[in-house]
Amino acid sequence: MKDVYQIAVVHGDGIGPEVCAAAVEVVKAALGPGCPLRFTEHPAGAAHFLKTGQSFPEPTFEACRAADAILHGAGGLPGVVYPDGTEAGLDFTLRLRFELDLYANIRPSGSSKA
Repeated sequence: MKDVYQIAVVHGDGIGPEVCAAAVEVVKAALGPGCPLRFTEHPAGAAHFLKTGQSFPEPTFEACRAADAILHGAGGLPGVVYPDGTEAGLDFTLRLRFELDLYANIRPSGSSKA
């Protein structure tokens, strides 16, 4: 078992940066001073596309590939599209799923008991 796990954090767009930042703080607080997780931030998304012309830069993809886990926020902003009309910023999720064989986007869920 590893002593330290690398977590790639891709904040994304919209509420994504706020949600990711809060998630990282909660995990760090829950695991305490000996937290075995090392979080590194990497750019991607529609806002990054507006700045650079790339929504998912290759260094970010490679960092995600090398990481033990990936935490990413929402991607895409209204009206930010590629020349073909597809929404910029959403493609990083699809590329991660297809190229890294991540078949599911699983979110925590709970059951309610009546």
